[in-house]
Amino acid sequence: MKRKKYSLAGNILFYYKKLYACSPAVVWQQALYVGSGILLPLFTIYLPKITIDFVQRKASVMELVFWLGGFILLSAVCSGVSGWADRSSYMERLNVRTLLVYEAFRKFLRIGYRYTEDGDCRKKYYAAQQTNYGGDDSVPMTFWAYLPDLVIQVVCFALYSGVIGSLHPAVLILLLGISGINYGLGEMERRYRDRMQEKREDLDRKFWEVHSRCRDTAAAKDIRIFGLAGWLTEKMEGLVEAVQRLERQISVRKLWRENVGHILNALRDFCAYAYLVSAAFRGQIGAGDFVLYLGAITGFGNFLNQMIGAMQILGQNSDRACRYREFCALPEEDLEEGEKRAIVLSDAPSIDFEDVTFGYEEGKEILSHFNLHIRPGEHIALVGENGAGKTTLIKLLAGFYKPDAGTIRIDGVDAEEIPRRERYRYFGAVFQESRVFPFTVGENLACTTGEKVDAMRAREALMRAGIGESFRQKGIGLDSRMTKHFLEEGIELSGGQQQRFMLARALYRDAQVLLLDEPTAALDPIAESEIYDAYARMTAGKTAIFVSHRLASTRFSDRILLLHQGKIIESGAHEELLVKNGAYAAMFALQASYYREGTEGSVEDGNG
Repeated sequence: MKRKKYSLAGNILFYYKKLYACSPAVVWQQALYVGSGILLPLFTIYLPKITIDFVQRKASVMELVFWLGGFILLSAVCSGVSGWADRSSYMERLNVRTLLVYEAFRKFLRIGYRYTEDGDCRKKYYAAQQTNYGGDDSVPMTFWAYLPDLVIQVVCFALYSGVIGSLHPAVLILLLGISGINYGLGEMERRYRDRMQEKREDLDRKFWEVHSRCRDTAAAKDIRIFGLAGWLTEKMEGLVEAVQRLERQISVRKLWRENVGHILNALRDFCAYAYLVSAAFRGQIGAGDFVLYLGAITGFGNFLNQMIGAMQILGQNSDRACRYREFCALPEEDLEEGEKRAIVLSDAPSIDFEDVTFGYEEGKEILSHFNLHIRPGEHIALVGENGAGKTTLIKLLAGFYKPDAGTIRIDGVDAEEIPRRERYRYFGAVFQESRVFPFTVGENLACTTGEKVDAMRAREALMRAGIGESFRQKGIGLDSRMTKHFLEEGIELSGGQQQRFMLARALYRDAQVLLLDEPTAALDPIAESEIYDAYARMTAGKTAIFVSHRLASTRFSDRILLLHQGKIIESGAHEELLVKNGAYAAMFALQASYYREGTEGSVEDGNG
């Protein structure tokens, strides 16, 4: 996926639009912060000059108190307004940053399915979320904090430049020239950090991926049986050391730039102060002007350094912001896509693939001019080697992908004419990697919040799936929490229980078509047979499509389709295909021999 580049100005505008949309008052608070922030430095350099001028011309006490008191009062007001505006907006900015974290998460749930299978897209999601982490150092908080300060610095820099220019243009040119060199060095360092940033993100991603896998309870057995603790520790230490080496390289480059910058700044200030002292000795400027120019030169250097630092930080964060915006620009799935007319399907619809062609990559077709008719209420089993196109058929039928050519019809209706939201509702599915979430049994079953769960319907689905009685005996109710992620007493299901629970979820939905994509791959043959028998009973009168590698588990199907390279090479009931003595019979015999050999071996060992 090609990376899109956004400008710094565009990124700043993007984040401020987000800020204003969520909290309009923050923008006005920051405007007050900027206005008061510009006035304060002016008071700082002009107050000493005015004081000395008043003393030199022996102004009256009342005049001195009035003007100096007024300046001091205005300074105090500006300082108070600046602090209030900054504190008032901080918590709101923090809240909006949290909303951006949620926005990226919600985006990931809404993008097209093909993006969720794209490894590059998952990297983009990780990078996008990283931009919002880090508290005050996160990208949005950095933009919202540094931009107001940069505006203050730029305006004050311009005002101070005018003051210094009135002393002598050469002084201003000298200050700008040396500062320009300093800025160039800073840009070189920023570009170096940009080159290192992707390496750092890749190392961070790998670290947290390994870390999360090690924390997974499913990995605990492997870690102990195979003695993986030492190996994984070495891997983690290697990643940490790589990050530390990278950070050292960045720190050395930064230290070098800062030291050179300090030398240049010292040279800049020395030349400016030398000219100022010389002008004072020659009588070209008075005491008040000397103090004014001294403050302006000092402030000029400070503002220039702050500007350079702020622009570099904004530039670095702009590159990171591009990753967030790039991810947010991915097209969302249009759930309302399709004809708006009412489409009513039967309880057990027919399904037709008409001359369907599809490939995940251009020029690499999985299906080519594929045709298939599934009768209403028919149970179809898809078998074949890996890559034959079984799961691809499921994805196309469910609407996760669109055919490159051809038509899929459900009850005679072109599937693309059915709004995607409605189309998803036609399917109840049990996948190989189905997940339960750390919520209640009822919520996991109904896939909705607790108050919307139909308790009677949920209990009936659990009983029909053959797990309701077991739950009842163990005191597991619809309000019981699943998994131990949130509660120590949370429910953990065995493999067979989880598959029955997934079946109960599909039954609760009462969809017209049931899709089963190798949901029992991790179970033993006996448990798998029991699960499929339950599927067969529970899906009577429904159209169902099963995918399995174990041919024995497909015998209950009305029709078995053997796929090879996206083509149906054999079709028929289990006994019919065995009689044909073709590819299916050969595969079945091969699998059956494994179980016979295993049984015979066990008997011999037992007799021995």
